[in-house]
Amino acid sequence: GAFAYYDFELEVLKTNHAPEVTNTIDNQATMIGASYSFNIPENVFTDVDEGDKLTLSAKLLNGNSLPNWLLFNNLTNVFSGIATTVEVHEIELTATDKAGVSVSTNFKLTVSAATGFEMLSENTVSIYPNPSNGKFYVASDNLNLNTGLDIFIKDIHGKSVYNGKLNTNKEMIDLSRLSSGTYFLEINEGNTKIVKTIVIEK
Repeated sequence: GAFAYYDFELEVLKTNHAPEVTNTIDNQATMIGASYSFNIPENVFTDVDEGDKLTLSAKLLNGNSLPNWLLFNNLTNVFSGIATTVEVHEIELTATDKAGVSVSTNFKLTVSAATGFEMLSENTVSIYPNPSNGKFYVASDNLNLNTGLDIFIKDIHGKSVYNGKLNTNKEMIDLSRLSSGTYFLEINEGNTKIVKTIVIEK
C-alpha cells in the first residue's frame, strides 16, 4: 500500500521534415563575354517545418566546384559571372534545413560563342601572376598588334572597370585600386575574341 511520487519534465520534440523540391529549374543559357545573372526562384524548394530556413549551395553535378567564372551567393541565392569558354555545365543545387537534412535538383547552363565571333584559344593570351594584388601582365606572341587590340575588364556584374589597348606582346595592367574579387578580361581581334578570368587578392 506504499506510494512513491516523482516529479519529471516531459519534452515533446517536433519531428523534422525533410525539404522537398516543388519546382524544377529551367535550363539556362549565356554567351561568352556576356554578363550572366540568375536568381533562384523562391518556389523551387519548400519545407513544411515552421520557421525552418533553407540554406542553398551549388556545385557541378559530377561533384566538382563551379567553374572559376561562375559565382553563387547563398545570401541572395544568385548566380553571376561572365563565361570564358564554350561548354555545357550541369549544376546541382542543394537546399539544407537547420537539422542538416537536404534535397537537391539540377539544371544545365549552356555557354555559347557570341554571334559573329570566333573564340581564340585559351593559350593565345597568358595573364600572370593570377591571382594578383591587382598588378599583372597580359602577354601574347600570337596576336596581330599592328593597330592595338581593345581590352575590356568587367566585374562579376558586367560593369566595366577598365578599357585600354594591347600594343605590345607584354603589357602591365594596374587594377590595384579595385577590391578583391573576380574580374573578366576580354580582348577583341577583328571578329575573334578571348575572355579570361582575373582574380585579385589583397
